[in-house]
Amino acid sequence: MSSEPTVPLKQRVDEIFNGLKDRNPNWTQEQITPAKKVIELFESAFIYRDFDNVKRIVTNTYVQHNPFLHDDPYSIIEFGKWKRSIAKETQNFDGPPALIYHRIMVDGDLVYVQLEWRNHPGDLGINIMDLLRWNKDLQQFTEHWDANQEVPPKDKRNNQNGIFD
Repeated sequence: MSSEPTVPLKQRVDEIFNGLKDRNPNWTQEQITPAKKVIELFESAFIYRDFDNVKRIVTNTYVQHNPFLHDDPYSIIEFGKWKRSIAKETQNFDGPPALIYHRIMVDGDLVYVQLEWRNHPGDLGINIMDLLRWNKDLQQFTEHWDANQEVPPKDKRNNQNGIFD
């Protein structure tokens, strides 16, 4: 399970980026920048809890399409705090979630992320598909969509294909 971060954020972002599945070896710098920036956003919000950095990475007019979150950079911060409080209340776990980045794809101004989120030790996790709009002139994210799927126990699956394979 994840613990409080012990390496600088930039180093962690580079390590995650370099370990991605299905990473295009021919990415341009215009694709690499938002791919690394989305990792920085999620790590800042959910692991490092660097909320000032979150506010630098998303615009003040950030549009949120998740119906349970607000339209502003604080929505990401509040979501992270809420998820952490649930783990503490239900599992007596007061640490950051484990975020496992499986894929990041960049197409124009859209950045797609497949992320595995585990709230606490023993959690089977959630498969999260995030889509964010990147403004290269501002170097910030302006919009976000997501879809979530709980990872079922192996005995409840109708096939042997892994969600993250």
